[in-house]
Amino acid sequence: MRYVSEKKHGDIQTLKDTLGDCMVEQFELVGFITRGVVDKGIDTWQVSGDASSIYKSIFQRPSFIDSIKGLYCHYILKF
Repeated sequence: MRYVSEKKHGDIQTLKDTLGDCMVEQFELVGFITRGVVDKGIDTWQVSGDASSIYKSIFQRPSFIDSIKGLYCHYILKF
């Protein structure tokens, strides 16, 4: 998921060489990537907005402000 989220787009063959046919197929089925074709007939891919959002929410550390908001919600709004 990191490779797809950071790379954002490219040709499908390179993606298959990097991740494998099965993983590319699974990413396409769940909607993490969409396929396209450029004018030269080359199969391409592009990361979807959903994949970027999921990657950020799972793998990126929250900012200082987001941490404070989380603590506020957990401890203050709990009552």
